[in-house]
Amino acid sequence: MFFYLLGNLIKTYFGTDYLSEVHSSLNNNDRLRYYVDKIQKEIHLQGQGLLGVVYNYSRNINNFCDYVKRLEFFEDGNVLIICTTPEQLSEWKKCKHFQIDLSFKRVAGEINEFEVNHYNTEHNLSTVSF
Repeated sequence: MFFYLLGNLIKTYFGTDYLSEVHSSLNNNDRLRYYVDKIQKEIHLQGQGLLGVVYNYSRNINNFCDYVKRLEFFEDGNVLIICTTPEQLSEWKKCKHFQIDLSFKRVAGEINEFEVNHYNTEHNLSTVSF
């Protein structure tokens, strides 16, 4: 549910547990979805799917190319997008061992993505870095 995911943010920014306590119109899920969609369309002119990625990459909007290191299209219709920050690459170079989690799934649909984890011996932490 939308409210459940944002619960901590609502409490942090508005000092209340529910958006309906901020304003009664925010109790209507359809109305709230309308506002979210409107803002997302203003921010992401071509959407947040593949078309949006290609659009942002081709125009380097907000230094998008600093994050998207490679965007490649294959004849079989597959697409490869490699995303990482300079800090993540620097950390990866220091890794002696790392693990790739193929079960990681943040994006709905037919997109396959994975994350790379490593253990930081300096801080005794297992981190998701890439």
